[in-house]
Amino acid sequence: MLLPGETVRRNARGSRWTLRGTLGGTPVYIKVFRGPSALLRAWRTRRNAERLRRFLPDRAPALLHSQILWAGYLCVLVYQQVAGHTLDWLRRPHDPELQVERALSRLVALFAAMHEQGICQSDTNLTNFIDGPAQVQVLDDDDLRFTNGSLSEAVALSNLASLLARLEWLADAEHEHWLVYYAEQRGWPAVTDRQRQRYRAAVAHEQLARKHKRARRQRGSRGER
Repeated sequence: MLLPGETVRRNARGSRWTLRGTLGGTPVYIKVFRGPSALLRAWRTRRNAERLRRFLPDRAPALLHSQILWAGYLCVLVYQQVAGHTLDWLRRPHDPELQVERALSRLVALFAAMHEQGICQSDTNLTNFIDGPAQVQVLDDDDLRFTNGSLSEAVALSNLASLLARLEWLADAEHEHWLVYYAEQRGWPAVTDRQRQRYRAAVAHEQLARKHKRARRQRGSRGER
């Protein structure tokens, strides 16, 4: 019997959310899709989960069960639960510096491994990643994109910038540190000036876009009052 529990994450429209729960007494993640596009999104997510497990089997929870309800307007996917917590705390870290370093090194290593396999996580929200006992795993496979061969340099650096730009407390020197670490994980000989400029431009673009998004949200909340 499938029993839902606490919500791990939910999108703004309420059409997609992830919960912890149990299936026959086994801890699981329950991913729910609701609405006219639920069947398509669930199918795509299941396909992504299977492909991710094929390329990086130790980086994603195993898919255990899927179910379609209400003529496809409600779809449920059930994954094996991984011990650990999402990395959303990295946005405002209160843990010791050593814990932050460990979590970030695992997360950047995950992105390097995905990019090497031609996988791009277009939704870099930190709630999409679980810091498990051994390494970071991908919790949200809805928005994965797959290409043949490794990701191009431009796409890879843009994706890395989208991730690290969420950490607004990162100083320029720390961005440089993680860019160099990413390059090492990819096996690049060294970070070139072109790569550095491309990464920094992508980070600046992401930060500006988030600033505008916050401003629109604040204007909207003031209008509602």
